[in-house]
Amino acid sequence: MVVESPDSVTLICDPIRSIPLFYSVTHKGIVVGCHGVAVAEECGMELDQEAATEFLYARYVTGIRTLFKNVYAVNPGEILRISREDGSVSRRFYYELLYCMEGREEVPVSRLIEEFDACLEDVFRDLAKRLNGRPVLIPLSAGCDSRTAAVMFKRIGYPDVACFYFGRKINRDAATSRAIAENLGYPWVLAETTNERWGKLYQSDVYSQYLEYSCNGNSMGTARTFLGPLIVKDRFQDRVVVPGHTLDVEMGSHLPAWSREKEISREMLTAYNIQWHYSLRLHPEKCAASIRRWSEKLPEKMDAAAAIREFQHFEWLNRQPKFIVNEVRKYEFFQFAGWEIPFWDTRVCDFATKLTPFQLEGRNFQYRYMEKIVDPFAGIQQTYPAAGEVPEKTKTSRFQELKACLRRYRDSGLSLYGHMSFPEYLNWVRKCGTYFNIHAKTAEDGLNRILAKYHLPMP
Repeated sequence: MVVESPDSVTLICDPIRSIPLFYSVTHKGIVVGCHGVAVAEECGMELDQEAATEFLYARYVTGIRTLFKNVYAVNPGEILRISREDGSVSRRFYYELLYCMEGREEVPVSRLIEEFDACLEDVFRDLAKRLNGRPVLIPLSAGCDSRTAAVMFKRIGYPDVACFYFGRKINRDAATSRAIAENLGYPWVLAETTNERWGKLYQSDVYSQYLEYSCNGNSMGTARTFLGPLIVKDRFQDRVVVPGHTLDVEMGSHLPAWSREKEISREMLTAYNIQWHYSLRLHPEKCAASIRRWSEKLPEKMDAAAAIREFQHFEWLNRQPKFIVNEVRKYEFFQFAGWEIPFWDTRVCDFATKLTPFQLEGRNFQYRYMEKIVDPFAGIQQTYPAAGEVPEKTKTSRFQELKACLRRYRDSGLSLYGHMSFPEYLNWVRKCGTYFNIHAKTAEDGLNRILAKYHLPMP
């Protein structure tokens, strides 16, 4: 929302920043828009080198900064007021994702499951009212989140739901996705992603256009899931897309095993944040200035609850609206009827914030909910880690890592060989490490398009 008055301009974003807002205050006046590059174009483009480097490591810029100096973003859940008289800016949150984790230790898990189930039912019934009978499309990956969305639509009796799975034809997840859809009585389509299709996509004009469309000034869409909507759009373009994004994050999937720690240092939390958010390239410490400035406000020592609170708040402000929400703009690009992300309804967020560190660790609570409610309704049986059990990462030797890295060039499912030659691939591995993925390439491609268009220097 943008509200103009004689003495000020007020900007408001919803709690997931479903429509981003950017602004700049110049000697010519106040410039506002929903695309940061367009705002920068209006007020003179000057690249912020630190922000551009961070963008290459994370595919987004943390905080309120953008790729351009003097162009800033409105946070999710924020009201920002710009004075017409002197250009001063005041900002405050009307909603924040803040984990309190107090007073829930004595609540039985069975009662929490009932409370959460009632919460989701309310959210999906309200969503159904907004949809008003319009047909729905679920990208059904067979994971917990999209499976929960599919089950909730069935339970409330929504009349028109279809599902699709994108990926390889011979795939265990594809078979599970199809079984869930059939058990729920939903039409199901496989958007098969072959090497040939990926190769054609990378060379197409539509891919280049999407890079420019999704690189909005402080975040970047992804190519990883781009091919699926492209394949099914002719059949399902009239539907509102409801992906499962990203219930798992609220339920603790990005958190380390901190619940047993009595004390967590500021350095420990900062290091984890840097590792998590700057995962696209080697040596993330090179662009960590923004996160280090954020960490200066934290106490030197925290308990597990406080550390989780700070990490999840940072995640909500940055990765979720800038990467995850921006990622669904591919459905806008292909002109689907719309999109919804019901699991980031504030009622779901507020429920998650009251879970204890133990219930969040390893997604303990979400898995108990899946076992009790979702999977029986979906007609499948899946084994989850027991409460308190956090699966250990399998250690691999350097030789195994290199072997897997070379194999991924041809067999990644994203057909990287259709995007780059083998020498180019090895050069990316040198920059990004053996776990190089397409996000790093997409971020650089998107940034390069902006730099070339406006004749700006590469960071």
